[in-house]
Amino acid sequence: MLSPARECFRLGRTLILDRLVFGDSVRGGWIAPLAAARFGETAFVIAASGGGLSPELQELLDTEDELRGAGFPPAEIADAIAFQKTKNAFMRSGEGWDLYQTMRQRVQNLKWYHYGNTDAWGPATATNPYWANQRRIYFYDPASALEKLACPVLFVFGELGSSPTTVMANVTAVRFLTERAGNPDVTISVIPNAGPQSLLRRKGRRQSADRRAAAVRAWLSSGIREVGAKSH
Repeated sequence: MLSPARECFRLGRTLILDRLVFGDSVRGGWIAPLAAARFGETAFVIAASGGGLSPELQELLDTEDELRGAGFPPAEIADAIAFQKTKNAFMRSGEGWDLYQTMRQRVQNLKWYHYGNTDAWGPATATNPYWANQRRIYFYDPASALEKLACPVLFVFGELGSSPTTVMANVTAVRFLTERAGNPDVTISVIPNAGPQSLLRRKGRRQSADRRAAAVRAWLSSGIREVGAKSH
């Protein structure tokens, strides 16, 4: 079985052109730094979304924010998070099925269960392919790749991303890890009123994509970042 890092690399929407690395979507935001860390002499990296948190942590923050925004009381949000953590523990280790199943039977008819886009739900059987499929990427830790980045890098986030808490947690994590690595050329851009993910123009997301693209153009023009250029 591939490691979480290798599986993310296989599945991520990441474009590698000679020594330029561009990651589009949350998954690509994890993979672009990973690709740059693995391939030497990278000119620069652009990560269009995500990148600072593990999928596991990001989903927990998204669940909490989405349920809070929908008006769920704190006790129900805490219950949902506890269930999601129990589910994650089984997914990671393959142990604790009885506890997970007991919790699932108790909560599966509650309003917060499988609410919206949250990850507060789970399969009814231990043999469901969901477990193996998610395990391949869910626990990927981006810290190692971010700490190895030595080239110029731009992280672009939409202010209206998956959740405000997740966006700021990603920003904080990226800043902390790249500063600890001593990379002097890291830019983090949070685009006001922009939605999550892509730089690509899709139906209903064109304005967000255009704002992100403008941030990328400004960053590129500010330093005339040519292939092989060194950071200053």
